[in-house]
Amino acid sequence: MIQVDNTLIKRCQKRDKSAFAELFGIISKDIYGLAYSILRNHDDVDEVLQETYIRIFRYIKKLKDTAKFPSWVKRIVINQCFTIHKKRSRDHFEIFETEENKIEDTAWSHLSTENPRTVLMRKDIVETIDKAIGALPPRQQIAVTLFDVQGYSLKEVAEILNCSEGAVKFNIHQGREKLKRMLKKYSPKKSKLKDK
Repeated sequence: MIQVDNTLIKRCQKRDKSAFAELFGIISKDIYGLAYSILRNHDDVDEVLQETYIRIFRYIKKLKDTAKFPSWVKRIVINQCFTIHKKRSRDHFEIFETEENKIEDTAWSHLSTENPRTVLMRKDIVETIDKAIGALPPRQQIAVTLFDVQGYSLKEVAEILNCSEGAVKFNIHQGREKLKRMLKKYSPKKSKLKDK
């Protein structure tokens, strides 16, 4: 994710406007994807993109090690997602379902062979998991989303959150434990066999 040539970054640091246009063209898809994986709301993601571009434009000159540009940008995006999260009236992120791939849309399509009842049950479970993840504290929520949902490595999550890998492991562990407790009633019950 976010592969940018160092010479392009250096041109941006010299305030080359065409370099900024080129840079934003290269990174927009990746940062949109990262923000959307967390917020799941196109309007919020558009706001994050706008704020991210502004911050890149303002502060890229201060970036001393251009090799750290990818993690620097990811950190900006995550910080903007935190800001949006605080401003939202809703108290959860919609993590698993996208506008383009809503379960209802696929459920009733002519290609669907699944039982509609099964699809609705799955939708209910997804919404419950979504609410549970949304109830986590922000750092745990982001760590679980990036590591478990998006598949980032511990090192990448640590770079994005600007913390140690140990802190990331702690947040993931705490988040998972809270999710287990919140979703306990949905876990399959183990059959109890009586000794005869």
